[in-house]
This record gives sequence, C-alpha cells and structure tokens, in this order.
Amino acid sequence: MRAAPRRRLTPAQYAPWFVLAVVLIGGGSAVWLGTFMAKEPPRVPGRRAAGQQGQLPAGHPPVTVSDDVRAAIGRKAEEMAAKPTDIDGWKQLGLMQYQAGQLEPQYLADAAKTYQHVLDQQPKDAEALRALGDIAYIREDRQQAQQYYQRLLEIRPNDPQVHYLLGNIHLLAHRSAEAIQSYQAALAADPTLLDAQVNLGVAYRASGDTTKALEELRKARGLAGDDATREQVDEMIARVSQPQPAPRAAAAAGDLKGDVESVFRSHPIVGSKLERLDWTDERTVRVVVRDFPMDTIPEFAREKFTDHIKTGVRESKTRHAVTDPVKVEFVDAASGSVMETITE
Repeated sequence: MRAAPRRRLTPAQYAPWFVLAVVLIGGGSAVWLGTFMAKEPPRVPGRRAAGQQGQLPAGHPPVTVSDDVRAAIGRKAEEMAAKPTDIDGWKQLGLMQYQAGQLEPQYLADAAKTYQHVLDQQPKDAEALRALGDIAYIREDRQQAQQYYQRLLEIRPNDPQVHYLLGNIHLLAHRSAEAIQSYQAALAADPTLLDAQVNLGVAYRASGDTTKALEELRKARGLAGDDATREQVDEMIARVSQPQPAPRAAAAAGDLKGDVESVFRSHPIVGSKLERLDWTDERTVRVVVRDFPMDTIPEFAREKFTDHIKTGVRESKTRHAVTDPVKVEFVDAASGSVMETITE
C-alpha cells in the first residue's frame, strides 16, 4: 500500500507484464539497457510501487523484448563466457536477463543459470541469493524461493523485505503461525512497513484469532499515509469485525472464505491492487481491483496467473472438504465490469 523508497526495477511484487513495458515505451531500449549497468540486485518495492510506475494504455498489445535488447544480452553472454571469474560482469548479465524475463519467461531461466554461476563461486553472495529467490518467487516455486531467502537471512538477518516475502510464502501455503512470525520479524526491522502490518492482520485472521487480527489491522490504519489506503484498511476491519456464522456454518463457509481471501491478499500482484472482496453467495467471490490491465496481460502470463488462482482455491476447498464449485470474478473497481471469471 505504501510507496517504497526509490529503488532499481524489479521483482516478485512488480506486476511483470508492465514493468519493462513502461520503460521501453517511455524511454526506448537505450535507456532500458542503461539500467543494467548497476551492480545492485533487483529489489522488491512496496505494494503500490508497481502502479505508481505507470501502466500500459488500455488495449495496448503485449510488449516483447526488442531486437537490439536481445542482441545486447547475447553479446553480454558471449563476453561473460570468456570471463568465468568476472563476478560483477556475471551479475550485470543476470540483471539484464532478469529484466527481459519480465516480458519473455525463457530469460528468467537464463537469469537463474547466470546467478547460480555466481553462487557456485561465491556461496554467500547476497545479490545472487536475492535474485534467485526473486526468480523462484515469480515462477511460483515457493519452496525454492523460501530456501534462497532463508539463506539470505543468514547473511542479512534484519532485511525487512525478505522477512515480508517469506511471510507471503507461508501465508500462501496456509502456514499461519510461520507467516505471523515472518511478518513480526519484518516489522521488528522496519516498524513502518505497511505491507507487513496489513498481512500480519490477515495472517491472524487466517489463524482464527479475530482479536489479534483487528489489533494489527488498526495498527496498519495508523501507518496508512493517505485517505484511500485508510479506507481500504477500514473495509478490512469492518469485514473482520462482522459476527461469525454459527460453528457448523463456519466450517462449511466462513473458514473457507477466509482461506480463499488469503489467496488474493497475499498474491504478489493482486494484493497490491485489491480494492475489496465481496461474497455474493457462499461460493462466489468478487475480487474488486483497481488499475488492473487484464486485457493487456500477455497470454503466457495470463495462463500462469489463472492457474495460480485455481490452485489456491482448490487447496482451500480441499482443506475445508468443499466439493461445490467456487467462482471468482475479477471486477474493475472503476467501471464495475467483470474482466475475468475463474471457476474451480
């Protein structure tokens, strides 16, 4: 929700279909290539950062890596092949491949190999560990992402963003206790990290502790820097404050709802644009999002996104022994139109 400090382009929480597209459209390949020369690794911005960078115009066709950028990456790869011990050069190549991978996923595989080369030579290289964790996070390989982030915390034990991302991984896997611990560690390192404060409340709700959930969400409201953010937190507080159904009904519906909601609140893309969640009946949820360019998402990314949502809902249904179909409607907050319907 809070804009992060100005950082280099990046990772797991950025909406991958328009981060590089904005740069390519606005400044051209030469400007984009210039960002690769920095030695620092990609960093994770706050929840609102992606939206604040801009987005593709409505109806704009998907953007791919341009020929000159593709050639530049190829030249850099050839150069590094002859310099296997040039760690800084390999990191630059990895960053180039990582950024290209936001548009064409095969480059993410190349970036992973490049950063692994760095890690093979320097097993405690923080930049490589962070990049490999981010790549695994984007590819939804949660177990591998968790392993890299945990290794990174051995080197940087007080990195709030890494604790926050670990919390998201635990929350997505419905490990509420571990998620709570990670979010608390993130807030211990950075008490102003609104993202972690909000998701700490979500994790407590998922654990069934409504009192603590409300306590943490009220703290989040105090961290909100604008009226729109405070309004979003207020809506969450109102929903959590609602009386719970009778025990039998909660087992059939209430618990499932909280479980399903956590799929969206902890999602690295949806979570940053989520306006509210409305249940129109016991098995239909409307996910109301703002500035979500569904029509411009590349096909490969859209399929992966849809599969991720289906998997999360399916896992929630299994945990609560629900066999009825659950329908998810993605709704544009501005127009009220349904952009996508997913049924699991």
